[in-house]
Amino acid sequence: MPTHCTPRIDDAGLEDRFEMLLARERRLYPSMVMTVIGSPRSRPTGAEDKLTLEILEPALSADDVARQAAGCFLAGRCDPDDDPDGAARLAAGCSTVAAGDPYDEFGVRARTVVEAAMSLILRGDQDLGVAALRALVERHDAQTGAEPLAGFYLAQTGDPSGWLSMLAALRDKEDPVLRLRAARLVIAFVPHEGRKVGSETVDVQSALTALSKDKDRYVTEAIPEIQAEVDAARASLGST
Repeated sequence: MPTHCTPRIDDAGLEDRFEMLLARERRLYPSMVMTVIGSPRSRPTGAEDKLTLEILEPALSADDVARQAAGCFLAGRCDPDDDPDGAARLAAGCSTVAAGDPYDEFGVRARTVVEAAMSLILRGDQDLGVAALRALVERHDAQTGAEPLAGFYLAQTGDPSGWLSMLAALRDKEDPVLRLRAARLVIAFVPHEGRKVGSETVDVQSALTALSKDKDRYVTEAIPEIQAEVDAARASLGST
């Protein structure tokens, strides 16, 4: 009989993994399940009931990048029912992915490395997970496009060192999709506003203000919603 995987999205003991970030992941979870089972365009209604260990494990080594990334995301956010070894197997699969070279294949699988690393952190292996994320942001660029996500996850562990890579993406002159994707992730840096990272200070507001004047309407039209979310995060955390 298939082993059902029950959603488990919590702070994992990480002080800077606040409720608004958890709510975002809960909304994302069903679509990730549908991607893993091979129906990314299907309605995700009841998706939580469809995820089994037998479906999730193979996804961690899938050739399809989207399916593998979704599997790596889910592996740290669910628990296999009635299988004491299932969680360990998911962690082992994530370890293999996180140890990969994010710059191999022209960076195509960088996001899978990032998702696997965060799932390791959520499963209690902070050393390997954090090291994999830091390896992506230490170049202070956005070469693969996955660096902002790595910084987003690192910030949740209390480490704002991904801010320079985040800035590189926010200021990218060629790719409005990358700028907007990064903008949607700056919320994780709200707890770190005012901290120094290299020669820069974490300043979420300045970053959003600059994007509100972006040359691409695609970006500027999204900023008010992002600003409102950031303001709500500040209020919930007691920030000013």
